[in-house]
Amino acid sequence: TDATQGYFNNIHHQMKEMVNNLYNHPSIAFWGMWNELDTWGNNNNLQGAFDAGIVARETERLYNFTKKLDPDRFVGFTDCSSLARDGYPSLKGDFCSQNLYYGWYRTPNEFTGFSTALKKVRGLRPDSPVNVAEYGVGVNPYCHVWNQSDAIRDQKDDSKHYEEYGNLFHESHARQIKAMPWLNFTSVWVLFDFPVANRQEGFMDSEDGVNFVRNNNRKYMNDKGLVTRDRQTKKDVFYLYKSLWNKDETTVYITSRRLKYFPAGQDLRIKVYSNAKYLTLYQNGRLVTRMTSSEESSGVVWTFPAVRLKTDEDTFKVVANNGVTDEIILKKAR
Repeated sequence: TDATQGYFNNIHHQMKEMVNNLYNHPSIAFWGMWNELDTWGNNNNLQGAFDAGIVARETERLYNFTKKLDPDRFVGFTDCSSLARDGYPSLKGDFCSQNLYYGWYRTPNEFTGFSTALKKVRGLRPDSPVNVAEYGVGVNPYCHVWNQSDAIRDQKDDSKHYEEYGNLFHESHARQIKAMPWLNFTSVWVLFDFPVANRQEGFMDSEDGVNFVRNNNRKYMNDKGLVTRDRQTKKDVFYLYKSLWNKDETTVYITSRRLKYFPAGQDLRIKVYSNAKYLTLYQNGRLVTRMTSSEESSGVVWTFPAVRLKTDEDTFKVVANNGVTDEIILKKAR
């Protein structure tokens, strides 16, 4: 409400600079006017209280201005409210993108709000392409649980970002996205972890799911990446998306491989990300079972029937129909 005309004129100036500088870049498909305009970082101490009417007015002005600069590319906006603000369903724009974090910031341990929100947006803007500009989850690839029921999101204790929880999050989102073929595009947030000065989270490590050790080097990090900041560790979910997207190469990847210890006498279900035609599981060199499909809707998440450790150190190997293999070693919990 307190933004001056000079403030909005500056936005137009920045848009003009961006379009003019990047107009001939072959990878530019569309222009974005704004992102998460009415959430974190925006408060009454900056430009005054939020005013949806001013947003609608200035979005239309910026849209018309940008279309004159480049009439051939789409111009749109990225929201994170599922168009809940007054006037948002009719905002000027060729497309509408959403940043959605159901199962992380919203509705911990429940992922289906993602589909519900997107279907709502599509109903409010039936003639506009709908995109997912961001979805993601914090994952520390060295924080594990052996009992899958313990892989939960606890917002009160943000020190543990279980890799197993991140796997469940992305598996669910992959299935939901596949069930909504009308989505124009989707974008995982993000490829690499990156530093953030005010984040102190996801810093507890565990290789047995029982004993947790503080690792202060993991503080001040947004760990939603599919790969660690140093580019050295590809998290499990990197291979989920590789299985989904790379059809030219057979992927076979056993998940939770950085969990080193597992209790004897407990059921263990080997989970694999793979785009193979069938998979065979071996334990200590002996055939356990063969699966001819993933038996779930994404087509790439294979969960074998339960087995139990037989020795102090068991080797599990999974072999695809064309011979591509992956192997892990699990030790009996100390």
